[in-house]
Amino acid sequence: MAVDIGETMYYNISELVKFFHSFPHYDLQFDPIDPKFDPQSQPYLQSLILVAAVPVLWMLLWILIYLAYFCYLCVTCRKNRVEKSTKSPQPSRWFSFFFYVLVILMITVSFYSNEVIDHNAQSVKDHLHKIQLHTGKIQIQSAVILQSIDKLKDETAVSLKQEFTTSSVLDEQERPKLQGLADDMTESLSHANEIVTDSVQDALRKLTFDSSLSKIISDYEKYRHLATHAVSGFIILATILSMFSLACKKKGFILMCVALAVFNVILVWAGVGAYSALSVGTSDFCMDPTGYLVQQLPSSGMVPEEVKVLNYYLKCQPQGNYFYEPIVTLQEHLGHVQAYIDEIAEASGKLGSRVSTNLTMAQNDVRRLMTNVLKMSSFTECTYSHTHYMAAIHSICNTCVVGETTLLGSYFFSGLILIILVFLMLTAAQLINNKKIHSHSAPVVTQPRRAYFEVDSQDNDFQSRDQNNRSDNPLYYRFSQISAADDHSRADVSSSPQPSAPTRSSPPPAYQPHKDFYSTYGNNGTMDSNTRVPVAASNDLNRNSNTFRT
Repeated sequence: MAVDIGETMYYNISELVKFFHSFPHYDLQFDPIDPKFDPQSQPYLQSLILVAAVPVLWMLLWILIYLAYFCYLCVTCRKNRVEKSTKSPQPSRWFSFFFYVLVILMITVSFYSNEVIDHNAQSVKDHLHKIQLHTGKIQIQSAVILQSIDKLKDETAVSLKQEFTTSSVLDEQERPKLQGLADDMTESLSHANEIVTDSVQDALRKLTFDSSLSKIISDYEKYRHLATHAVSGFIILATILSMFSLACKKKGFILMCVALAVFNVILVWAGVGAYSALSVGTSDFCMDPTGYLVQQLPSSGMVPEEVKVLNYYLKCQPQGNYFYEPIVTLQEHLGHVQAYIDEIAEASGKLGSRVSTNLTMAQNDVRRLMTNVLKMSSFTECTYSHTHYMAAIHSICNTCVVGETTLLGSYFFSGLILIILVFLMLTAAQLINNKKIHSHSAPVVTQPRRAYFEVDSQDNDFQSRDQNNRSDNPLYYRFSQISAADDHSRADVSSSPQPSAPTRSSPPPAYQPHKDFYSTYGNNGTMDSNTRVPVAASNDLNRNSNTFRT
C-alpha cells in the first residue's frame, strides 16, 4: 500500500497505536516503567519481553494440558479395549475439516499482511534515502560554493593585490586604495568561507536520516519477512496434510498429524508473542516519533547546530529555518565582494587589459557564486525533506501497524482453532481405533457348519445300505456339525467321538446320502416329519441336491 506524499504533511496518532501503547509496561522485577520508546534502555526491552512472554506462557499451559490428556487416553484405552464404541467419528472429522478451512483462510491473510509490512518497511527506507540524497545535494552545492570562494580569495584577490603592488602606473594615492579594496575583498571572501564551512557543511556533516532506521530495516526486516513466510507456509502444509489424514481414516496417519498440530500450536503462539511485542514497540515509537529522533541523534556526537537543523527538517516550521541567517549573511558578504570588484574596475582602468580581464572573470565568478547560493538556499527548504519524512512516519505508524495487527490477529485466532483441532483429531483417531479393535476382539456369533470326516470301512458304528460299496470304497464319510468358531483340530462334534481324520466341507463324489445315515450321525437324531431325515440334513439336501446326486 503506497503512501500518498501529498497527504503526509500532518501526522495524527491512530486509535490502534494508542491501544497498543496502553499495554502495561513492566520490567522483569514487575516494576512499572515509562512506556516511552527507548530501545537503548534495558527496562524498556524487558517490558517488551514480558509482553511477548504472555502468549508463550499460554501456549506452554496448553502443552501441559495436552500431555495430561494424552496420558488419560492411554489409561482409558487400555481399560476399555474390548468395549464396543457406539459413537461415530464422522462429527469430529467434519468439524475438523471446517476448522482447518478457517485456519487456511486466516493464514492466507497473514501472507498478505506480511507482504504489506515488508513493502512499507522498504518504503520507509526509500523515503529516508531520498531525504539523505537531498541533504547530499546541499552538501555538494556548498562544496561548489566553497571552491568558488577559495578561488576568488586565493587566486583572483592575490593576483590583483600583487598587480597593484608592482604596477608602475599607479600613483601613491591610487595604490593604497586598490590594495585596501583587494584586502577588503579577501576579508569578505574569508567570512563567506567561514559561513559555508561552519554554518552549512559542519551542520550537515553528521546529519543522516537513513543511517539508523535504514540499518535496522536492512538487517532485520528480511529475516522477519522470511521467518513469517516460513512459519505460515509450514502451517498451511501441515493443515493440508491433516485434512488428508482425516479423509484416509488411518489411525497412525491421524496421530502423526496430531503431533504436527501440536507443533503448529507452538509456532503460532510463538508468532503471537513476537508480533505482540513488535506491535507494542512500534506503537510506543509512533506516539512521538519526532521527539524520539530529536532526543536520540544528539547522543551520537551531534553539535547543537546539527540538532537545530534536525528540528528544522523534522518539524518544518518556517520560523525555525536554521539556514536562513547564514545564507543571508553569505549573500551580504558576496555582495560586498561584488562591490569591491566594481570599485577596483573603476579605479584601475589605466592598468591595462590583463587586469581588466581578471576583473571581468572575477565578476562572472561572483555572479555564478550568487546563483549557486540561491540554489543551495532552495535546497535547504524543509518542504521536500519533511514531506518524505512524514511519508516514512505514515508508512510505519499507520500502514505497518495495521499490517502487524492483522497478522497478529490471524495468528491469534488460528492458535485458538488449532487448540480445539488437537482434541477433535484425537477424538476422531480414538473412535476410528475403537472401531477397528472391536471388529477383531468382539465375541463372534457361531453358526453351525457341516463337515465330513473320513471313516474307515471297519468302523463298527458305520451302517451302509449297500454292502458292496465296502470293497470299492475303503473310506467312507460321516456327517456332523461343528462350531464355526473352531478349527479342524478343535471341532466339537456333537454326535460322535472326535475323529482323527481330516474334514471336508462337501461330500466326495462317491458319497450316497441316506436317511438312515442321517438318523444315526446327523443333528442328534432330530428328524424331519415329512422326509424322515434330520432337519439340518434336510435343509442341506435341499440346498445342495445337485452335489449330493453327483
